[in-house]
Amino acid sequence: MKKRQSLLLLIVGICLTVVYLIARGFDLVSWEWTALCAGLGGGLFGAGFSGLVNAHLYRQYPELAREKRIQEEDERNVSLKNQAKAKGYDLMTSLFGGLLLVMAIFRVSLWVVLLGVGVYLAVQGYALYWRFRLDREQ
Repeated sequence: MKKRQSLLLLIVGICLTVVYLIARGFDLVSWEWTALCAGLGGGLFGAGFSGLVNAHLYRQYPELAREKRIQEEDERNVSLKNQAKAKGYDLMTSLFGGLLLVMAIFRVSLWVVLLGVGVYLAVQGYALYWRFRLDREQ
């Protein structure tokens, strides 16, 4: 992550956290929106801060940056990462389908179930698209 991008994430995270504190203190908006600001603010702050720390360390220790770059580009590591993603996708597909079934059984609002089904089908369609595309290339 570039230093400028990390700094932007850090600033946006701090701003969202400040919005959360002000809104919570004066009870300006509902709890859900303030919780969203707190969660996003904390996450963006953490991502930005870690990016800045990494940039500082890589500038201070160039051999560490070189080792990380080699590790990211190594064929074996890339293959392992792709295999882990595939296993995670397989598990997610099963669990997500089961969750949709449970939501339908417990009579969760129809639009929530249909939204979940739409997301599920979009993910499956995307996977199918890439499967066909990669098969054609080989």
